[in-house]
Amino acid sequence: MNALPDTSEMPQRLLRRPREIRPSPMALSKRNTVVMHREWKMEEEPYSGSEYYSSGRDGDQLVINMTAGGSVPTISFTTVEENTIELLVVVTRKMHLILNDRLNEYLLATIGSVAQNFKHSSLKSAIKISIVDIILLDSNFALREGLDDWSNKNHEEVMGKFCHWVNRIRRPTMNWDSAILLNVGNFKTMALGVAHYQAMCSLESSCLVVVDRGFGTADIIAHEIGHQLGAKHDFEVGSECGFEEQPSRKRTMQKLSRRTQEKYDTTIQRDTVMSGILYFELYPFRWSACSRQNIQFFLS
Repeated sequence: MNALPDTSEMPQRLLRRPREIRPSPMALSKRNTVVMHREWKMEEEPYSGSEYYSSGRDGDQLVINMTAGGSVPTISFTTVEENTIELLVVVTRKMHLILNDRLNEYLLATIGSVAQNFKHSSLKSAIKISIVDIILLDSNFALREGLDDWSNKNHEEVMGKFCHWVNRIRRPTMNWDSAILLNVGNFKTMALGVAHYQAMCSLESSCLVVVDRGFGTADIIAHEIGHQLGAKHDFEVGSECGFEEQPSRKRTMQKLSRRTQEKYDTTIQRDTVMSGILYFELYPFRWSACSRQNIQFFLS
């Protein structure tokens, strides 16, 4: 095993101070790791009998219940316990050189869009995103381990090395719930992101790596954080996750496609954050009932 870098000195910091992120729209599994493969219409959500709206105040939801034949809705407020996810954002020098002075602005906008995903009414949970800091990956370590260029690296290899490094720089005065490593380019594989399953707040494995994809980066990060919070992939063969809110016609077609062994049925709108393949034309994405239940269970 290669020796880890001397971490007596902290890496170069770019943010200077913690930043709470305001939501801003822009926007496979192996053991305990979850990999996502991603590719780029908005449709009206089916009427469910009740609607959820953010009240603008963290932790509050306005619930409007419509009864059959009723002309006046019943309105009530419910308070949901708020959870804050503190993120450490790490970037490679390669990405820093490309974005230069625009890096902080770009990353803050990206994480703002991540926060927007976790404010979507379909999640029905109060989750805030806060950035602990933005730092550069140690250049000597990156050079020695080949972490500036991922084109000849497996995604799990990159994540393993990053997890070892980032856990060495953890301090009582600088802690986080999850650490993200971002880089431009590609993995040797088709993956665009990888994270440990149900690992949020773990001292050893709460880390993820993501390939930057501009507009879609926020959705990739939200997807991987979803895995850390216990959500699994939607639209998997043999699972109803993601289909529960699809029109019945499309559910029938999906069942037929299973019989014909087609891996991906284009008649299904994979419009959820936790879809194994993300089609950006379906933005904004919703959380499936399975994801909602798994995340709420993890947070409880």
